[in-house]
Amino acid sequence: MQLVTALGLTIPPSVLILRWVAAVVLLLELPVPFYWFILYPNSNYWRTRLALLSWPMIAILLAVFRNQIFVTAFPRYWEMFAGMAAILLEFWLIVQAKRALGLSRLVGKTEMDGGDEIESGGIYARMRHPRYGGMIVAVVGAGLLSATTTLWIVLAIWTLLVLAAVLLEERDLERRFGTAYLDYCRRMPRFVPNRFRARVGWPK
Repeated sequence: MQLVTALGLTIPPSVLILRWVAAVVLLLELPVPFYWFILYPNSNYWRTRLALLSWPMIAILLAVFRNQIFVTAFPRYWEMFAGMAAILLEFWLIVQAKRALGLSRLVGKTEMDGGDEIESGGIYARMRHPRYGGMIVAVVGAGLLSATTTLWIVLAIWTLLVLAAVLLEERDLERRFGTAYLDYCRRMPRFVPNRFRARVGWPK
């Protein structure tokens, strides 16, 4: 059984499943930098409600432009396996980050309230930003599963926004924690663990 869209496109069920997987990942991840820019570092009742609108807005855009941003053909096998592996890696990173931080700190609530402390244990003893790194990896994985050229352009712009959010957050953490955070940054890479860097010859 195949799905025929309003544009007359025929989509096999296997492709439709991958499109749904990619869409769910994108729905979870794409609003995050917009949420961050609206809320951080000053949150209040109305700004929180406005930030939360990022998710329904992204859902609407994904639904309206689905046939422009998702492919209608099955990906190559290496793309499918690499994409699923990337999504699973992000899930593992989120679990590790939650284990180290707890839920409130994981979603940034304590950071926005101006509290918190530098976390350097667990996954944070390997990288500074497992949450952001996992988001980027998962979005690339979703792209490998089902992205058109148009979606890849969108994802590239989104990645730049995430990197900007990372730099602004680090600037704020440096302001709050001073030399302790700078020392942590010197010891710990942003996204790629030192052990992996040494194994593949990644430059410092």
